[in-house]
Amino acid sequence: MDLHIHSALSPCADNEMTPHNIVNMALLKGLHFISITDHNAIANVLPALKAASEKPLLVVPGVEITSQEEVHLLAFFKTHEALSLFYQEIETALPPRENRPEIFGKQYLFDESDQIIGEDHRLLMNAVQLSFDRLVQLIWQFGGAPVPAHVNRDSFSVYANLGFMPPNLPINVVEVTKPLNETTPLRIREELATYRQIISSDAHSLGNLLEQVFFIDLKERTMDAFFNWIRHSNRVVTL
Repeated sequence: MDLHIHSALSPCADNEMTPHNIVNMALLKGLHFISITDHNAIANVLPALKAASEKPLLVVPGVEITSQEEVHLLAFFKTHEALSLFYQEIETALPPRENRPEIFGKQYLFDESDQIIGEDHRLLMNAVQLSFDRLVQLIWQFGGAPVPAHVNRDSFSVYANLGFMPPNLPINVVEVTKPLNETTPLRIREELATYRQIISSDAHSLGNLLEQVFFIDLKERTMDAFFNWIRHSNRVVTL
């Protein structure tokens, strides 16, 4: 699995990060599940789902949201319809500022044939005007799974920006960009040991997609089996 990949809709991603290129690179690297998780945007998820529809690869509908505290939070959904309903709540909370492509890069929209059909002119790197706590609650409300992103980084992470993992929230899984080791503070290592962990690439270029590095044990290779794993654990807190 590699569940944190940016298409060229994310201003920081290479222009070669098209839906078909991502799907085909994932297949070359032997992956079974991927997710396109652009910054505060979902327009390239459906083209990726279509690109993978007849291939032995499952694309988990997803998005990477920046909370008002500037914490990056991954949100995964079983269907594109559920992701779209959730995104309607997020879209209204994104400040109406325009992208500056000469600084941040262009934000391309693709069709299912990898043709550029436009650009998103909003500044997608903005923080949405919703708190981390509220975003976690909304993700669960719409049937998704919230996963705090790259928790072992010193920027845009729960520990870097909040200083702690809120203990009252229904968070079962966290993402690390590499295995935790002695460079990760002991307090964080001990706390994260109580969570399930996924390892992802946060890829912004094709070469950065993971090889066969991260695995989970599922009874079958289906979206239902994956969501049974990512949404259920002993840590779930009732909202």
